[in-house]
Amino acid sequence: MRETQINKKVLNLADDHTFSAKKVLSWIDTQQEIAKQARSAARRLTGAKSLQSKGKATRAEGYIKEMRRYLRTGLWVNGTNTKICYGEYENQWSEGGYFEAP
Repeated sequence: MRETQINKKVLNLADDHTFSAKKVLSWIDTQQEIAKQARSAARRLTGAKSLQSKGKATRAEGYIKEMRRYLRTGLWVNGTNTKICYGEYENQWSEGGYFEAP
């Protein structure tokens, strides 16, 4: 994603901020690698394990789309109405239904 495509509010966040562009872009790289490995595994495996790998790849691709949307809009809405899910492996939760870059 080019810098011109990233919301100015997101770009203005410090690099050590939880939702900084630098961190989110690294999370995208991680999720792309996860999706790539899961798609490869799905081709090698059969039955239920193949379906699990396909599901893992699909989830990673969905998370990538959500992160790219955040970078474009400055609004993180992944999660539920009361908590948001974020992080390199989508394994961290925070109170509140969304995060908007200040």
